[in-house]
Parts: sequence; C-alpha cells; structure tokens
Amino acid sequence: MKLNLVKITTQELLRYGIHIGYNKQYLNSQIKPYLVGFRGQFNIFNLKPVKYQLKALLYLITNLSSWRQSILVVNHYKESLSLRKCLIKSKRGYLVEGFWLGGFLTNFKTIRLYTDYMSQKKNPLLKNFKSLPALLIFLNTTTDNWGVREGLNLNIPLAVATGSNYNLLSRTVYPLVSSNETTEALSFYGNLITRALQRGSYREKERVIPVRRKGRYKY
Repeated sequence: MKLNLVKITTQELLRYGIHIGYNKQYLNSQIKPYLVGFRGQFNIFNLKPVKYQLKALLYLITNLSSWRQSILVVNHYKESLSLRKCLIKSKRGYLVEGFWLGGFLTNFKTIRLYTDYMSQKKNPLLKNFKSLPALLIFLNTTTDNWGVREGLNLNIPLAVATGSNYNLLSRTVYPLVSSNETTEALSFYGNLITRALQRGSYREKERVIPVRRKGRYKY
C-alpha cells in the first residue's frame, strides 16, 4: 500500500507545532508510548508515528473522494478561518463548526431539514450534505464525544486527532496522536485534507472512460 499520495515532511510538522502536546500535569498514561520527552511543562510527541498516521488517513481520504464518497470534518473552533477556506474548495469535504448537534447522524432524516436551513443561513459547507458520510474526522475530541458515539453506533470509520490529555486510541479506527488545539495545527490539517480531496478528484476524473453511443461520446 503506497502512502505517498500527499507528501508530508518533518519540517512541516515542526513548523506548525504538531509535536507540541499539552501540559504534562494533565498527561494521559496511555499516550506515553507516543511521546519522546518533555520540554518545560509541555509534552513532545514522536513525529515518526504521527507522520505515518497522517499518511494513512490521507490515503483513505483520497480513495474515498475518488469514489465520490463524502467526508465530514468536525471542528469546534469557529476562529479557524483557514480550515473553512480550505474545505470550501472541495466537493466531497464538509465541515461542522461549533458544538455537536445531538442526533445529527443517528437521526439524520430529521436533522437534515435543520442542516438545509443552517446551510443557507450560517454554514454553506453543509449545503449539499444529503447522506451519511463515509468517514468522520474529529479535530477536537473534548467537546465532540456525542459525535464520536454516534459514529461508533452507525459503524462509520472515525479519524480522531487526540492530544496528550485525552485518549481515544481504543475507540478510533484512525487515531492521530498529535497537537489538535492550536490554530496553526488546524490550518495544517485543513491544508492536508484539502490536498487529499483534490488528489481524489483528479483520480476520479482519470477513472471516467468515455463510451461512444450513436456517433457521440457520452461520459
């Protein structure tokens, strides 16, 4: 399995502070294997597993996007405008900002009417969100526990960015143990997700084969 569809360098991870965790006072014991040490009061993540986890996640996003599957990104930081700008360019990526609305997935047929209303008023990134996603990406886990539970109940693959004070390794299909609270890290994740979605759209176009019918090519 090739994971080099979207290139990631160690310099990029260091530049956006992906290696910096939370205060070691609130360290979760199950996150210790992913750490290389401490710097002052903060935990330092090992970038080698973080890099591999990111590549595996981006590989999945590219494949799902190439098969016209929707991907839902959840982020409760409304200040991260760069993440919104990145995802607004893609056709398969959708963004939920703010706190999670209970029943958004488990009661999707009813909530869909609400999302149509909200998409016109506040969140244009949910305008064309008409079916359950093929992948859920939670960039902030501390306030989206209900969303994680709904994804688990519906057997939707989960990709969760979990920090050093919160653990979802045993409940997540694609865990991403790294920094997930800074605006720099969120913009970095948004850029990577957008690049993977764009790569998937390119592969989708390459997969389309023209069929000749009655003297014309029909796609």
